[in-house]
Amino acid sequence: MMPVIAIKIGNDPYKTTIDALSLLNDYLDVKQEEIIIKPNLLTALQMPLANTDSNICRAVVDYFKKKHRGFKFFLGEGTTFKGTTFEAMKNNNYEHPNLWKCIDFYESRVSDWFKIYSPGIDGNPNLELGIADEFNNRYLVDVAKFKTHDVLGFTLGIKNMMGSLIEVRDSNKSIINKGPITKAYMHGFGTKRPYKLTREQNTGISKLSLTINIVRMAKKLKNHFGLNIIDAMNCMQGNGPMRGNPKIMNMIICGTDPVAVDSVAAQIGGQKLLYLQYCEKIGIGKYNLDKIEIIGEHLENLRNPFDMHEDFSFSTYNEDEISIIEKELI
Repeated sequence: MMPVIAIKIGNDPYKTTIDALSLLNDYLDVKQEEIIIKPNLLTALQMPLANTDSNICRAVVDYFKKKHRGFKFFLGEGTTFKGTTFEAMKNNNYEHPNLWKCIDFYESRVSDWFKIYSPGIDGNPNLELGIADEFNNRYLVDVAKFKTHDVLGFTLGIKNMMGSLIEVRDSNKSIINKGPITKAYMHGFGTKRPYKLTREQNTGISKLSLTINIVRMAKKLKNHFGLNIIDAMNCMQGNGPMRGNPKIMNMIICGTDPVAVDSVAAQIGGQKLLYLQYCEKIGIGKYNLDKIEIIGEHLENLRNPFDMHEDFSFSTYNEDEISIIEKELI
């Protein structure tokens, strides 16, 4: 059966989300009693272009309450920049105790570990990253922001789950780091964040590492993905995911196949993303549009290419990099 992706256009984030989810009524079968919503709150600053609109998460709660009033709702994140997770929630209108219980993933235990590719560290040591133990026995609703990214092209639903990474351990299973710095390890240079790398490092080894590590993370999370929603209302183009410019799309994209949702969004934005293609190759979801059913809107009427990050044109994959990706993932 082909995955079904719903797309709706509208000016109001709350109503547009309700309308999009209503198209999926026959495809949303939630057996868990608890639902956890994972927005993108990259920064603790009030930044509508960088962070998921809280009205979309509010619509998720109201939609599922109509289906079953017994659901318990949680909202979790691990904010990376400019403050704590709870500060990010406060500053971006997420403090609604009548709707959900807020969770800071950094206060959680680790449930699962996955090995990362780290060629930027001498010896490419065997390091593992830990995922917050907040998804077991809960239905995950991943609510990502549609933003450009310097080397991958776009930040979408699968990459949004980097917010759940909370600890790093070595080959002896000793914890060597924890907290927001954990995300930096995804880029292959240990604690060095991309903005501390040269352009050559960032568009080369860092891009390669992030590609491999995101697919590995997605594989570990495969059985946790429930509903994926893309906040494509007020998007970010240019030098995202923090310093870009607005691009008004007034669109909600959603479905239960995380790869298909991201693929549709990326191709609306004018890009075919390699890491999503490898997610399909290892069985996480469907990438090719001819294997995806789209309802609500006509895709050809929605294509609207983004201005990409200034480094993205330097981030193509050469044959050697493709060979490494194949070796590490397939």
